[in-house]
Amino acid sequence: MFLADHPRPTTRQVTGGGPPPQLLRDPGQPLGAAPDYILGSAHAVTDSGEIVVGSGSGSQLGAYAYAADHVILVIGHQKLVRDLDEGLRRLREYSLPREFARMQAAGFPGSVLAKTLVLHHERGDRTMVILVPETLGF
Repeated sequence: MFLADHPRPTTRQVTGGGPPPQLLRDPGQPLGAAPDYILGSAHAVTDSGEIVVGSGSGSQLGAYAYAADHVILVIGHQKLVRDLDEGLRRLREYSLPREFARMQAAGFPGSVLAKTLVLHHERGDRTMVILVPETLGF
């Protein structure tokens, strides 16, 4: 099923014993704050499965860490690293300088690494990592 074909509910509800279903997403809440799906990438994945994501604004990190029902990360094979130290070093010393240059070439002042998220463990099947056998991104 394509994501575009996924029926979008107007609310997410918790059902079960106890009180009637409770609305989890305020109808006035911006959709980006708690999407059903988020598609993105990461800067590194360790041999033990930890995922490293860096961001200038942090706008995607809340959805990656908690708010999205389903997280799909498409990650190029060059982002596989031995451990967390190597992943954080890759983010700072490899990815950030290339993103900085890319932003300057586009006419912006550059880029900054303001926030870093490390996913150590995930519940159930909420996060899907698709490792692609080609170089994708920084």
